[in-house]
Amino acid sequence: MKNKIFFRSTLIVVVLVIVMISMHFYNFLNISEISFTDSWSEDFKIGETNDDDFKLSSLEDNILNLNIEKPNKFNFNIIDKKGEVKDSGTNEISNFEYKNVNQSYLIKDKYIYLYKNNVYMSTFDGDKFLEPIKIIENVNYLTVRMIDEDIIITTSNDEKVLAYKFQNEELENIFEKENDRNIKSAYYSPEDNLLVSVEDKGKDRELLTLFNERKNENIVLVDINKYTGYSIKDINIDNLEDRLVVTYLKRLNKDGSKNYQINNIRIDKDTLDFESSKYYLDNYDIYELESDIETYVENNEIHIIGSGENSKNQYSSDKNDIFDMTLKKNGEVKNVEFIATTDEYSSQIEMVKFNGYKYVVFNEVVYDSDDLRIFSDSEEMMAKERITREDYLSASLKAVVIPFISIMYTVIRGLMIIFVMALPLGIFYFTYFNKGYSKDSIKIAVMIGIYIIANIIVFKFIYFTQGNEIYYPNFFFSNFYRILGPLAMNMISGLATFIFYKESKKKCMDLSFITYPTFFIIIDVFLNNILYVPFLTIFRLFGF
Repeated sequence: MKNKIFFRSTLIVVVLVIVMISMHFYNFLNISEISFTDSWSEDFKIGETNDDDFKLSSLEDNILNLNIEKPNKFNFNIIDKKGEVKDSGTNEISNFEYKNVNQSYLIKDKYIYLYKNNVYMSTFDGDKFLEPIKIIENVNYLTVRMIDEDIIITTSNDEKVLAYKFQNEELENIFEKENDRNIKSAYYSPEDNLLVSVEDKGKDRELLTLFNERKNENIVLVDINKYTGYSIKDINIDNLEDRLVVTYLKRLNKDGSKNYQINNIRIDKDTLDFESSKYYLDNYDIYELESDIETYVENNEIHIIGSGENSKNQYSSDKNDIFDMTLKKNGEVKNVEFIATTDEYSSQIEMVKFNGYKYVVFNEVVYDSDDLRIFSDSEEMMAKERITREDYLSASLKAVVIPFISIMYTVIRGLMIIFVMALPLGIFYFTYFNKGYSKDSIKIAVMIGIYIIANIIVFKFIYFTQGNEIYYPNFFFSNFYRILGPLAMNMISGLATFIFYKESKKKCMDLSFITYPTFFIIIDVFLNNILYVPFLTIFRLFGF
């Protein structure tokens, strides 16, 4: 039995497989390191969530991340300036049921939410969220903003629109007006006495309006015809010197699909004159915008952080990367930069400013769970290693399955080559093999030669017309390589076959001549599949 073991032949095949797997392992690591910016850090996993609802806020010394788990479980992470989880915990609260919470906000250590037409507030005390207290009654819609050091809460019901300032643990009513225009969500700016609101005008119209408290005047900023399928979503409000800037998503819901467009309105606080802009993101290599944006002001410019397809990233086909769009004061796009790449699909974004830096957390949908990942422009996070232990583990797991995938493709693609070889083999059989010639070396050479020619003929069809060649290294596309590449693999397979041939003769084994070309063809097809198939299936099998 021991004499029948082909040790050297097996060893050379194993070594070749390991070399090619190592090449793909290195490629997977490079993919994980792809970056389109030098201004932001790599993103790092900080936890998992089963729901698409998480919040982010800044405390005095840390960042607070809240992940809500149905029906009333609060999972929290305390994150330091390096983006690392210092502490985490879980607790449940009363007067909270996830499915009945319509709007919720995490501002510093306060979690404020609307539950059964009442506004509640739960305070984070360092190791848990305290039992909530009811702070406002009879509310249909709720918005909460942080302006300077004050928490501004704006509510509306069928009768009134009210705004409150929460400061030093006290709630003060600072604005009130009759809701005679069917206002839904509203945003009050106390420093300017301006109210931005969404008005529902029945089945046919939706308005985005500005109310000037000083002049008791309403100005229509946007008029939406609902029959077109459009609606206003995700309103963000910022102060930019003498202007109030409203950035929102215009959603098109038609035939079961949803599309989003970023719109921006700049309002002069003195004259209340305004200018509007809408942005066609495909002009900036962004497609399929996701339903959530964040805005911030830096250097007297508005920045919009969102998630969309990055056409510059060949590994993010049908997936979303995160971008930062910079707008000039006049609303023109100054720059668009992709600041984070995602392995799968990013569905929600939260951003906070902490210690003078920006920290972004997003939800990445991967396989059977959602990963929470964080990145920042802070010096501490920029200094962290870009390739993590998680990246090494992920690349390893993807690389080790390659031989098994290649075995499957060897059967399929080997049959294609045999089909091409059938005619010339038939001709040689009737003109040479059945004439009584007995020199096996010639028969072996003829069969291998026919395979090499057939392989060159079908090589382009098998490996370069599958639609996913974009994942190949650039040198694969040179005409020089398309000829020499298969021949180089033939030489490697020939070396393995020669070792197998010499080993069989040394063991005095009487094998049929057909054994050797069969061994050559199987090894060559198998090694070609190990080399090419991971690139062709990288999107479907490995989730890039």
